[in-house]
Amino acid sequence: MKRMLSIVLAAAMTVGMAALAFAEKVEGCSISLSADTTRRIGLDGSLLTPGETYRFPILVSVGGGELQPLDDTLIDQYSVKVTNTGEGETMSEFAVIRVGGNYHISAKVKAGWPAVKTEEEYAIRMTNKKNRQDFAVLNVTFETGYEQASDENISQLEEGDEVVVDNTAPVYDADQLERISKRNGYKKVTFSDDGWRFTVNVNDMDAVNLVHNRNAVKEIVTKYEDHSFEFLTFPAGPRFRSSGLVEIDVSDYAEDFDGQFFLYRYLHGELTEIPVKYNSGEETLTFSTDTLGRFVITDQPITDRIVFTPSV
Repeated sequence: MKRMLSIVLAAAMTVGMAALAFAEKVEGCSISLSADTTRRIGLDGSLLTPGETYRFPILVSVGGGELQPLDDTLIDQYSVKVTNTGEGETMSEFAVIRVGGNYHISAKVKAGWPAVKTEEEYAIRMTNKKNRQDFAVLNVTFETGYEQASDENISQLEEGDEVVVDNTAPVYDADQLERISKRNGYKKVTFSDDGWRFTVNVNDMDAVNLVHNRNAVKEIVTKYEDHSFEFLTFPAGPRFRSSGLVEIDVSDYAEDFDGQFFLYRYLHGELTEIPVKYNSGEETLTFSTDTLGRFVITDQPITDRIVFTPSV
């Protein structure tokens, strides 16, 4: 039964490929995508970041001619459709759009901070409006998510070394965390980047995404206009099996804050105070947590901690 099914599938694929080849030979047409207009990366084989939108200009060759942008003249004769041919569901948009008289593929990745990559597959099909025949099909495969940390860098770590987080490759899978933990005798390890350190036990952990930023939270800055603020955000909100120690360098603004520091976690529109210690000699803040998230540092206590009420 399996052999018969394989034969049928193979025959179907052969017929499909022959039809495509015939159409391309008769029409002399091909379709391709140029690099994203702002990031200058191609689509096929690339990694797209969650929450970002990419635009890839569509190029076509008709009658054996040179590749040219798909424009309003050509779109009068040909239609272009896209189909999700894979199992991935991380795209909120993958469609043909018109930009300044030319046509692009708009690829918008759903927002999120996954610790694993997802493979996406799409077919871009160009059809002659007169005879409704497909004469050009472009299949693209790409991934969405975040880059994994370098195995080479992890292999070079010695016991007691800090694991420097690269924000362009912030994911550590379970195997990498196990190797890091083993190298440190299964004791706590320290992850760090510019201005922060987090010391925690990573034994038996699943993958974590340590992508981070210092972006201001607009609604907080707007509501509390008489406060000074600094932010440290881990949007993936990785949770660990036990509490670790966060250390934040505040030397750049300790004087402006007059040595007064109040720390809050911001979640679901509400601020929750976190006990924090300020070391004036080293100009650092330290506090314990088992979950990294959106941390708000300010120079005054906040009494009204409801920033906004989320809609149900």
